[in-house]
Amino acid sequence: EAFISEQSNSSCGAKCGAGNYSGYALYPKRFFVNITSHIEWYLLRGVDVTVILSTRDRSISRRGKEKVHCKRQNFAHREDELAIELMKEGLRKYGAFGSIGRDRVFVSSYEALMSMKDEYLFGLYKVLRINSTYVPSFEDGNEKYVTDANEANVDENSVTSKHDIFAPQLPTSDLNSNHSLLPKKLITVVGLKGSGSTFLSTTLGKVLLSTDGETRLQHISLPQGCDSQVNASIVDALVPEECFCYEHKLKDLDTLNTKQCQDEVNISEDNIKQSIKWTCGAKCAEGQFSGLALYPDRFYINLTSHINWYLTRSVDVKVVLFLRDKSISNKEKLRNPHCHVSPEVANVEDDNAMEIMREAYQKYRDERVMIVSYEGLMQYKESYLFEIYRSLGIKSTYLPDFIDENRMFVAKDLQHQMQGPSRHKKGHANEIK
Repeated sequence: EAFISEQSNSSCGAKCGAGNYSGYALYPKRFFVNITSHIEWYLLRGVDVTVILSTRDRSISRRGKEKVHCKRQNFAHREDELAIELMKEGLRKYGAFGSIGRDRVFVSSYEALMSMKDEYLFGLYKVLRINSTYVPSFEDGNEKYVTDANEANVDENSVTSKHDIFAPQLPTSDLNSNHSLLPKKLITVVGLKGSGSTFLSTTLGKVLLSTDGETRLQHISLPQGCDSQVNASIVDALVPEECFCYEHKLKDLDTLNTKQCQDEVNISEDNIKQSIKWTCGAKCAEGQFSGLALYPDRFYINLTSHINWYLTRSVDVKVVLFLRDKSISNKEKLRNPHCHVSPEVANVEDDNAMEIMREAYQKYRDERVMIVSYEGLMQYKESYLFEIYRSLGIKSTYLPDFIDENRMFVAKDLQHQMQGPSRHKKGHANEIK
């Protein structure tokens, strides 16, 4: 039935058993599986095969591997490099836009699963056409490896950057300005403070500079703004930057021509009185500044209403949720001198932001909201990035420098746990290795 035989014209999968062992595939004690030929082996036998590339931070994964399976660091590193090349090949040839076949290889992020939990899991069920509502216990096995940023954590096989790719950004609807305030297409990149979402938004921004100008880019951090002394409010949408203003800066503005914001973008108290769909996105400015949306110093954006806001204005909007290991993201946020918050506030803000992202993903998954993994980008690089481009309707082969800054946050051993208790439960003994 499986055509495993020396007499068969097809591969046995490994070494063919002979004599009494004909029909067996004989494997060495330690081996790699070529994912591409694995898929083809099953397709030849009429099997509808799907491969999930389970992705976890490389430094953390290697720490676990060296602790249990392979204590020789250089050998472990070479094995990982070969494994990743096999996975990248499978993604290129059988991913969502594969060169040979499509939708047979998918990237699954351990970190996204720990952050988004059941919503992310149900997305995987949907991809695999599994009808289930089963939810396991989510216990983050990464956290025990994470410590404060330290160059000493970087091993000899690692490369760190000399620049900060996580510099905070004010809201901006990038880059290709034209006569219309509302683009035909809008890509909104969203991440927690410290998630590294600037890396993706900068990459996409450079790509969009060379396009026809129909697509604009927004970059949103949750929460946005840097007054750590105030409680962050929730607003309905991030409006085009021409119509955006921090409320405390309104008194410093000269008289502006905001008529286009009123007429084209429908930002006006008068429009709100006529129809609920014409919300200003935030607080409506009045009088000579009517047409501006006024934002508090620190705020969240409700991504679900943000999508609806643009859809009612006939903008083809897509939201990219950029997810990074939540403990590392939190550490990065706390060390940012531009916008310091206490650990307690940072934890609450991150939890609130994740709820906003989970709601949007639940309501608009696949159609309007997609998840991109920081760890996936650092691991699969161009193979993963090109899939992201094509999912967003972007034709480009532009490649940024891929510099994995997670490595600074991953301890070489677990001695740092003695420093104090964690806010999260420790990973259980049977965590994913």
